[in-house]
Amino acid sequence: MTYMGKEANKPMYLNIAEPLFEEIAKKEKFYSKELMEKILNQGSVKNLKEVSQKWQKIFQIAHELHWSTHVKMQAAFQKYTDNAVSKTINLPANATIDDVKNAYLLAYKLGCKGITIYRSGSKAQQVLNIGEEIRPLPKEKVSPQLLNPSPELPDVSPNTCLVC
Repeated sequence: MTYMGKEANKPMYLNIAEPLFEEIAKKEKFYSKELMEKILNQGSVKNLKEVSQKWQKIFQIAHELHWSTHVKMQAAFQKYTDNAVSKTINLPANATIDDVKNAYLLAYKLGCKGITIYRSGSKAQQVLNIGEEIRPLPKEKVSPQLLNPSPELPDVSPNTCLVC
């Protein structure tokens, strides 16, 4: 999986791989540096011939799960928790209005106290990106706040309430 982050005030992509997958791949003798590079560039093990279906199913990423699975996971945890539980319900970029409506309705039906829905690509910049290479971000893709951070200003997104 690939995450966008700051390194010494310079935005860049950081690739982070699941260490348990690497351990299993070595133990079962299908590990290679080339495979790990493919996974980092693709963002997942889905459809990689080097990885058996068994491990592809176990190492699915959030974006490969149907939104209803996210809601059901949150509901299962919420059932045994007095406080509200926060979990992002990931929707693909092609999610419909009905998908969003149905996610809220399912969450209500299952007893979730609240949900957060994120549709991939719905913002100009997003934290979690799938299948990106390690490289500095092009300047035109970086918000001015990240390009020229000011220590005297709080680190908040534009149009964000500083009180709440």
